[in-house]
Amino acid sequence: MNLKLPVLVIASALAAGTATAAEPGAPARSSSFAIDITGYAPVVCRARIDATIVPGAPGRTSLGALNEFCNSPGGYQVFIDASPELANATLVVDGREVSLSGNGPTLVAASSGPAIESRQLAIDVPEGGVSGSLSVRIVAL
Repeated sequence: MNLKLPVLVIASALAAGTATAAEPGAPARSSSFAIDITGYAPVVCRARIDATIVPGAPGRTSLGALNEFCNSPGGYQVFIDASPELANATLVVDGREVSLSGNGPTLVAASSGPAIESRQLAIDVPEGGVSGSLSVRIVAL
């Protein structure tokens, strides 16, 4: 009699529909999941001029390349800060003449998005020659 009782209990559980095993013809259960990965890249901007020491003789002198890198999605601007002695000098950026400001930064290049650029840079020093300094600054927008 002990053998028939467990079989009877299992048979009645199957008949009542409480079985958890998959039955033939029953739809298979599917499971799915999603993983979201979010990352943040810092905004990095760099600008430099190749030349370090340039003679202050009058006329046009090459300063080499103005190298720019900026990954700002909004773009960037490149400024040259000149010492007051260079107020009458002119920068030539990729053939375009830009007068240096005597009292503040001079905008020499801009981009509306991230970019890597190399621009040819020269300086036109007025008659009589001058000595001074230039520094480059890049600002992310």
